[in-house]
Amino acid sequence: MAVKLVLMESGDLVIADVKQAVEGDKVIFTVLDHPFFAELVEVEQEPELLMEEDLVDMDEDDDEDDSPRYNVAFTEWQPLTSDRKISIEPGFVVSIMEPKKEVRESYEDRIEKLYGINGK
Repeated sequence: MAVKLVLMESGDLVIADVKQAVEGDKVIFTVLDHPFFAELVEVEQEPELLMEEDLVDMDEDDDEDDSPRYNVAFTEWQPLTSDRKISIEPGFVVSIMEPKKEVRESYEDRIEKLYGINGK
């Protein structure tokens, strides 16, 4: 599998097994196999009751434990079609990128569970 993140002209970030048809040095079309939206979702942290001694001096270095935490959410890119391979014009693609290992593995696990496809 060639799992890639695809930034679309619309701003959508799609993850899929990406293949391109090339003629000479020109891309004719791009095929997204099992495409999903990939979206960062902030994980809500439970509010804490702060006591006066817990107040933080804003001049101190930031503590990594207080930084926002994120998960990646996957939703079907074109949920109204039964097609799992979708061809798109190359002009709609802004860039194709390598996903982080954890993102790729999460995507592969998801399509394996949904469709019985082992991308590993």
